[in-house]
Amino acid sequence: MVQRFPQTVLKDGEYEGTATGYGGPLTVRITVKGGKLTDIKVVSQTETPEYFNRAKAVIGKILSSGNVNVDSVSGATISSNAIKKAVADALQKAGSKQQAKVTPVKKDARSAKGRKGNAAGSFAIASANLNDGVYTGSGQGFNGPIRVRVTVSGGNITSVDILSHSDDAPFFNRAKAVIGRLLGSPGKSVDTVSGATYSSRGIIDAVRNALAGAGKSSVTNASSNPSNPSQRQ
Repeated sequence: MVQRFPQTVLKDGEYEGTATGYGGPLTVRITVKGGKLTDIKVVSQTETPEYFNRAKAVIGKILSSGNVNVDSVSGATISSNAIKKAVADALQKAGSKQQAKVTPVKKDARSAKGRKGNAAGSFAIASANLNDGVYTGSGQGFNGPIRVRVTVSGGNITSVDILSHSDDAPFFNRAKAVIGRLLGSPGKSVDTVSGATYSSRGIIDAVRNALAGAGKSSVTNASSNPSNPSQRQ
């Protein structure tokens, strides 16, 4: 039996709540009328569109059940978890004490087919004074090489374009979130993407390879815990 929000606790009004999604902060605005949750709108998010479009199905489930702890959306677990947590955050401002229970993200247990396991963790482009220009490089993804084109302008990394890859689309689309982390001044730490470790590390390595032609560039691993070669993290 679904436990609904205690109607006597919720205070009428509009409330916003925020949680961290796959691509960053996700904010919702809820409406409470007559002590009931009547509307949920996502006001800002930076999720991958195909995953977010799936994840939005969780909103109807919350509204129809009157409970934030509905099933997350298969294939968009991280984004739908974030929506549930953001709604729970907003509801707490309306007087609810209910907290969202998130669905664990399943790992991909496929074999790396004899390839050396990439290390998950935090990486830094340990270089300064990069020469302006356009550079290409490659790194090892899950299924094969990843080729990138990197543009350096004013000593900063201004764009990273994927030229080719053979990784599975769902994982690679997630992995591309690392590109935004790589842009800007060199020297900052960059984390691999949870759930797409091989692909995101391949992008990082490809950028490192490209920047080797930009003068002074290296990537150092700030984490001492390597990933299991047979699993994505």
